[in-house]
Amino acid sequence: RMTLSLMVQPGLFDRYMERKGSVARDSGFLARCLISKPATTQGKRFINGAVIPGGSLTAFHERLMELARGSIEKSSEDERYCLHFSPEAQKIFIEHYNVLEQDLSPSGPLSPFRGHVSKKTENIARIAALFQYFSYGEGKISADIMTSAVVISSWYTDEYKKLFALPDESELQQKDAEELFDWLI
Repeated sequence: RMTLSLMVQPGLFDRYMERKGSVARDSGFLARCLISKPATTQGKRFINGAVIPGGSLTAFHERLMELARGSIEKSSEDERYCLHFSPEAQKIFIEHYNVLEQDLSPSGPLSPFRGHVSKKTENIARIAALFQYFSYGEGKISADIMTSAVVISSWYTDEYKKLFALPDESELQQKDAEELFDWLI
């Protein structure tokens, strides 16, 4: 199993979507990705005081190294550990699944994003498993972790909608008017 974090500049992503976007959508690749396009912070990234190493970031890096070393040691074993939801986490998961299913109806707010939403519960389960394993190792996924996974996946759904929603008619007319104006000048 593998998780990949890939960060690219907006222009590169836009060129990829122009060239291979339909293949990425049709193959289900984009539906499996958690995509975001954050606003730039350039011009706002001020340092207020000395940067002190340590704290949470150091603890995060230490845990990553611990997991990496453990992964190398276990690489010769074939046995995998399977994480499971606690009953409370399973209840939250099912409730969210049912809301998503309802929102996928033809008139539902998520119907234009069927591919993404169809994989969303799988992504929720993966996020929850990552949080559980990173924070506590083996054990049942708790309701708190499941809730966090749902919140994070919902943020990614909002990002997906911003990136891939079709513009409404007034937006198209505005864009056409701007292009015509630029051409006339």
